[in-house]
Amino acid sequence: MDLPIAQDYLLLTEKITNRPVLRTRFTAQAYLVLAAFLDLRDQRLLMINEQHVAVPSEPRLEAALPASLQMIAQRLQAARAQSDQTEDVFKLLVSWKLANAIYDTIGPELEQRALVEKVIFQNNLMPHTIYVPTAAAKQALTTQLVHELQTQTLTPAHRDLLVIFQQLQALKWVLPAEQLATVDAQLAAQPGYVQIQALTAMAAHRITMRKFELDSWLS
Repeated sequence: MDLPIAQDYLLLTEKITNRPVLRTRFTAQAYLVLAAFLDLRDQRLLMINEQHVAVPSEPRLEAALPASLQMIAQRLQAARAQSDQTEDVFKLLVSWKLANAIYDTIGPELEQRALVEKVIFQNNLMPHTIYVPTAAAKQALTTQLVHELQTQTLTPAHRDLLVIFQQLQALKWVLPAEQLATVDAQLAAQPGYVQIQALTAMAAHRITMRKFELDSWLS
């Protein structure tokens, strides 16, 4: 199956400075899981609103997911058995195992399309496989996003992608400066924007709460 929001999120996010931005950073990885959930929502394999998370057909979800991502179906089933409230199910967003499974699935797919280059990065004596986007792939995606905004043809996947970066207050790193003055209004005019914005805000709250939990544990 294809996870276009998660794939594009990787293309716009991952790079190596002093360390990989996406592979090793908690917040970036949590939003990667959110991107994958929104992909499943767009494909009607999940139903997610501000109140509940539902799986219309467990067998259809399992059949759609590759072996490397069966963990998503399993973890969703276990989480929903406890509570189907969105704020509770969104605790899965901060799972390192889910984030790594998604990364290790979409990275090779992007590599096959020559959109990323595989790099082995040594961090704390542990090697990590990093999929670094090519400059051409990142530029092509940015150009496509700007074109869709200017022609009012933004796809649902690209709407969701940009709302994630809007929540992160990171659109300035994604779009050229001349596009920033109008992008918020353009996104707000998109069908389905209000609900996607609410879901990303709920995700941000869950991620922030987990950070506080980790800080408390470490202090």
